[in-house]
Amino acid sequence: MVGVPTGTVTFLFTDLVDSTRLWEEHPVAMDAALVLHDALLGEAIRGHGGVIFSKGGDGFAAVFARAGDAVLATVSAQMAFEAQAWPNPLMLRVRMGLHTGEAEERDGNYFGPVVNRAARLMSSADGGHVVLSLSTVEIVRNRLRDGLGLVDVGTRELKGIVRPERVFELTWPGSPPPIVRSDGTGAAGALPRGVSRLIGRAVELDALCDLVASRPLVTLVGVGGAGKTALAVAAAHRLAAAYRDGVRFVDLSTVLSGAAVAGAIADLFGLRAVPGVTMSELVVRSFAHQECLLVLDNCEHVLDATAALAHAILDRAPGVTTLATSREGLGVPGEQLVGVPPLDMADAIELFQVRVAEQQGSIVAGGDRLVSELCARLDGLPLAIELAAARTRSMSLVDLTGRLGERFRVLRGQRRSADRHQTLRAMVAWSYGLLTEREQRVFDRLSVFTGGFTLAAAAAVCASDDVDRDDVDEVVVGLADKSMVVPDPAGRYRLLETLRQFGEERLHDTGRPGVFRDAHVAFFENLVVECHAGLQGRDQPDWLRTLFADWANIRAAFGWATTTGDVSAAARIATHLVWPSQWHDMHEPFAWIHQVAAMPGADANPQWHHILAALAMATWEANRLDDAVTIGVQALETQPADDWNLDYMAEFAIASGAAFTAQFELAQQHVTQAANRARAAGQPYFEAYHVIGAAIIESMPGANAHALDVARRGREIAADVGNPALLAWALATEGVALDQLGQADAGTVLERGLELARDSQATIAALTCRFPLARLWLHEGRTTEAIPLIIEDLRLMRHRVLWLHRSLLGAAVALTITGQPALAAALYGAIDRPSLAPHEGLNSLIEHVRAECTAALGKETFDERAAAGSHLDPQRAAVLAEQALAAHLTSERATN
Repeated sequence: MVGVPTGTVTFLFTDLVDSTRLWEEHPVAMDAALVLHDALLGEAIRGHGGVIFSKGGDGFAAVFARAGDAVLATVSAQMAFEAQAWPNPLMLRVRMGLHTGEAEERDGNYFGPVVNRAARLMSSADGGHVVLSLSTVEIVRNRLRDGLGLVDVGTRELKGIVRPERVFELTWPGSPPPIVRSDGTGAAGALPRGVSRLIGRAVELDALCDLVASRPLVTLVGVGGAGKTALAVAAAHRLAAAYRDGVRFVDLSTVLSGAAVAGAIADLFGLRAVPGVTMSELVVRSFAHQECLLVLDNCEHVLDATAALAHAILDRAPGVTTLATSREGLGVPGEQLVGVPPLDMADAIELFQVRVAEQQGSIVAGGDRLVSELCARLDGLPLAIELAAARTRSMSLVDLTGRLGERFRVLRGQRRSADRHQTLRAMVAWSYGLLTEREQRVFDRLSVFTGGFTLAAAAAVCASDDVDRDDVDEVVVGLADKSMVVPDPAGRYRLLETLRQFGEERLHDTGRPGVFRDAHVAFFENLVVECHAGLQGRDQPDWLRTLFADWANIRAAFGWATTTGDVSAAARIATHLVWPSQWHDMHEPFAWIHQVAAMPGADANPQWHHILAALAMATWEANRLDDAVTIGVQALETQPADDWNLDYMAEFAIASGAAFTAQFELAQQHVTQAANRARAAGQPYFEAYHVIGAAIIESMPGANAHALDVARRGREIAADVGNPALLAWALATEGVALDQLGQADAGTVLERGLELARDSQATIAALTCRFPLARLWLHEGRTTEAIPLIIEDLRLMRHRVLWLHRSLLGAAVALTITGQPALAAALYGAIDRPSLAPHEGLNSLIEHVRAECTAALGKETFDERAAAGSHLDPQRAAVLAEQALAAHLTSERATN
């Protein structure tokens, strides 16, 4: 061959990483990809003066007369590979090696030890990396172009080559971090390759690298399976070039005892024992003059010994930075702890989909909803998600999600994984086994909580004859330090669902789960009663937050009480929640009270009159008005004279049911009776509650000056009570009365009431304000302000049929005003029927809609549209109205 370089030349060998598997799994895509590979690599080599003298398998062998040209060719090729859009789902990664020396050339081919060394050098590299021998580096070291760099990665043994080679890695803008190894074999203390892409940790990785660069000891702490090791390895790869002696990686997971820690590290690095010198001292001495990053992985089971060693290195090896991973901190002075939480949902979903695609070549079938549910139920734990992704090879997403209740049987990994990562159970058991016996007892008992707990709740539920109540706080805080319990800034704690299920199994194995579930029921039964009372006072928003924070526990407590037939506990929970649910839109207790009333023995329980009172209110909410009145009367008839604590619900059901069916005299009788009784008992909250109810009933037939007077009296009492939700309702009632009388200040009062209702999450008070306020603004031409109020009502009230008529009526008024009479007529048909029970105060508005639509459409068309609307499901009608109003709002805003 004419023109091939001779004498001292630089050889380039390349190889496509993982090509055998890629050919097996994607033969068609690989055919196309290899054409691109050959073209890109050939262009880079020939463009920099190189000559390709051999092509074997999926790699090239080339020769360059100048070492600098060879370096530029490798950078050009690697950057081209990185930028190339490969056939889906491929991403080709090529390793390259450069070595300089003299070789024998015959007919355009090269022979001899130099060629063999170049080939073996390339084989020691990783995909996407370029390695150079010392002979090449000595030529190019001082001639590299800006942006290019060299990292000394130590001396390596090359397979079949007698003399080890000192190896360097080439870096360029955007190149992967060097794979730093500690010794010639590339095995002892080797930094694991790490995942090809660390999903969801970009911010954490940046922050960790900054921290490691400024602190001598950083410990990543978090629950098992959170990805501490992956994050540490990624940081080590990124930071490796900053340390003269690179990275030293020590996996302590296989070390069986603290006494063996120093010896295991000494063996890893080939340190020979010295008479009279301890292994710990030997290890510290070996690091004394190094400048490296020491990664100590999985320290939790040998914490004390690792802490002592890290402390000694910190004191006597100033050039060493230590990065540790553990369930808890080492407790060394100067240590910086960094928490590694589970992934947020967006990142968890991405991780799942990426891992499935890597294994199957496509996104998992089944839809975003199921993937989101799966990742949420797996707490965003990377290990659990990885194991779940692996299971999609043999299970559908529907089956996999449905079996997460038995996740410890389903989520099993591959045998080549670390023992504790082969199954989800093994990972949790590893952490659990490091707890003390007392910590294990408390951890097991904490599994009865759902959705978190306070320290007070933990003490009440977990204390027993073997764990003192005063000690539970200390144990819970200790479990949080060991990443077995998750604290939050609000002073609450929780178990990840995966850990909770493990503790639940352990608690069941003790044979005493019922003892602690009963204690759980008792605590939350009392909490509900306290919240019921607290919601009547000035601190109503705080008590509402308390109620919402423990809603999952309350639900679980109610479920256990009904399962075990505990009528008294179930009744106390449900009866004390029906009224807050009516106000604050929590829904479930309306069904719960029906469930309690049907329990065996409920009608013989001393709380039966309370059950009936709450049942009357829930029945009214379900729009069964006559039944609500009947049950309410029955509740009052069975109620002892000295126990009227919950009778306000019966009075409300009777009065409201009667008022909504135009029985205003009966309604006023009951609401006045209740207000008088509350006043006599020194209960100003319920006095105001019923006085405001009286004002509403007064206003239902239409404009009524007396209704305004009553409303203002209710507002004055409510202001003295100081309960924001009650005051919001009072202002709403006063605003309605002012609006009916055509008073100019109605809007101001309603706006104030709406703001207060939103702040106190008083749903019905907000509705009562929004409805007339939206109508006022519509008639004033303020449609861009009014329509959002109506849309808000439609969304919030869609599931509450009794209240939906107001929202639909507001929408119908808006549609007539904004020129959409056909849909307004359909809403008229949906509203004007008994199932939505409009009261007298709304009938004039309904007739107004009818008149406006008839004028716009003509009687025949209006009747047709209204008849069609009468068959509309109320929820469907709400959706149609919302869509139409939102479209009009968008158009109007665009025009303005």
